[in-house]
Amino acid sequence: MTTFREPVHAVPGVVPGTVLHWYDFLCPFCYIAQQRNAILRRHGLGVVELPFQAHREICSGGMRAGPRGEPMDTILEREAKEAGPAVAVA
Repeated sequence: MTTFREPVHAVPGVVPGTVLHWYDFLCPFCYIAQQRNAILRRHGLGVVELPFQAHREICSGGMRAGPRGEPMDTILEREAKEAGPAVAVA
């Protein structure tokens, strides 16, 4: 793991050793990354989770997605299972 003696850039009000994790709470890739914050915490880093909605055009009921089965869908499903929590990939 790489460590820095000096902060790459200072963020006012954020303690050194803190990771600001901005993520789109609708994105499946971001969901998986959010589960990996435990790795950062195990290494002694603080994590501030900052969810946001990147695609405001998606209504609260969601939107229809195309058929599943592409190679990326298979990879995403495997990564989600490895991340730990139960997820539904339709």
